[in-house]
Amino acid sequence: MPPVTLPLCHRQRRDEGLPALSFGDGVIRYVAYRNKRRFVALSGIFDGYLTNFSSKTRGNLKRQVKYFTLSAGELDFRYYVADAMPEFCRLASMVSAASYQSKIGCGLPPSEEILADSDAIGFLLMHKNGPAAYALCMRQGDALIYSTIGYDPQYKDLSPGTVLLYLILQRLFAEQRFRIFDFVVVGDYGYKTMFSTGSLDYARVLWFPWSLKNFALVGLHYLSRRLWDLVSAFKRKTSHAKRS
Repeated sequence: MPPVTLPLCHRQRRDEGLPALSFGDGVIRYVAYRNKRRFVALSGIFDGYLTNFSSKTRGNLKRQVKYFTLSAGELDFRYYVADAMPEFCRLASMVSAASYQSKIGCGLPPSEEILADSDAIGFLLMHKNGPAAYALCMRQGDALIYSTIGYDPQYKDLSPGTVLLYLILQRLFAEQRFRIFDFVVVGDYGYKTMFSTGSLDYARVLWFPWSLKNFALVGLHYLSRRLWDLVSAFKRKTSHAKRS
């Protein structure tokens, strides 16, 4: 790679077993984070996909959709592309403003940015006359990227995010336009594990030019992560011992 004169970050790359911390050629390479990038393979039919779940989970998902529909009066699931995207931006912005995702800096991007991207696709779940949940997705070849999501917390008891995801997947399996539905949303949340059919290991890699300051910063972060891992492992072991 070319000389590193400023800190560089590769947010997601295939995890090939790189050591957490390494040095060479005047560069500090630090693997700050490892996780799984989960996805749904969209081959086959939706009913076949649902067989990946236990009968109890399938029943719970269908009940959640039914419960939401009964509360809303009808199932109003909307799909937006191209000229319809301004309406999506208007309604999704209302949800984003109220969502916890927005509070942690993961809210809906500015409308101008969305409207300028011809690969943007929007999904909305309505509750009566108001938006309850949204998902902004991006086309990337034969994959659809689950990019930005959010739900209005006033509907939390109706599981709007789960219902919306269920309906999105149902539509994608029916259309067969995409090969992969990619859960690229930051964080390995439980719903990803539940809905995914596969995963790839990835790493977030940072490169720093060698200096004592950068060495100290990286070393401090590395040691704090290791300490956190040890504390978490101890808590899990203690919790398991108590249950036993």
